[in-house]
Amino acid sequence: MYRIGICANMEEAKKLEEACRQYGERQNLALDSETWFSADALTEEIRRGREFEVLFVEITDTEDSAIGLGKCLREEQRNFKTQLIYLANRECYSRALIQTMPFDYLLTGNSMEAVEDILDRVFLTLRRAAEKFEFKFGKNYFSIPTEDIVYVCSDLRRVRVKTKEEEFEFNGLLRDVIAGMPKDFIVIHKSFIINKTHVISYAYETVKLSDGTILSISKTNRSRVKKCMMAGRRTA
Repeated sequence: MYRIGICANMEEAKKLEEACRQYGERQNLALDSETWFSADALTEEIRRGREFEVLFVEITDTEDSAIGLGKCLREEQRNFKTQLIYLANRECYSRALIQTMPFDYLLTGNSMEAVEDILDRVFLTLRRAAEKFEFKFGKNYFSIPTEDIVYVCSDLRRVRVKTKEEEFEFNGLLRDVIAGMPKDFIVIHKSFIINKTHVISYAYETVKLSDGTILSISKTNRSRVKKCMMAGRRTA
């Protein structure tokens, strides 16, 4: 069962609920959607432990409530798994919104096809998050969910895999690792690969990750990393 939270005005909420219902029937997915009309009320639900795979959140003129919800999700709850989609009546890509790591933006009043396009990409991302990264070190075999990996780095022929709780090492080359990783993994330096879903703040020269690590982006990678970080943040 995939849980979808919708926080929007009544008209937009009804349209999204219907789009999710139809999408679930066509894709044979069990989707359970629930609606709120106040971002502050939904924020309190999240603080009390409510979890969702997908959240649609309408941006008001001030943006404050939507930003507060996003910060609660990412900074207070340390939840980097929920796919957050902002709804707006105009294009808005403020720094404060981007730092809450939205999956995408959707213009209110858009067609059912636009909603379904986002849902296609959301569920592709969720399926990829369930993938495993497998490797052998010595006589031991390891299988780690790729969504748990914060970054991968290398020193000569030694590769280190860092999650928020653990660190693993094995013999190998970084270029061989990236070849088998989902597209959310980005090379920022010849010795570092980061998981985009664990980026909590991004600047042109550095990234801060969910475990508190701050890494530099090499000059040769900055333009490409910027494109990768902004990919998917288009208005449908």
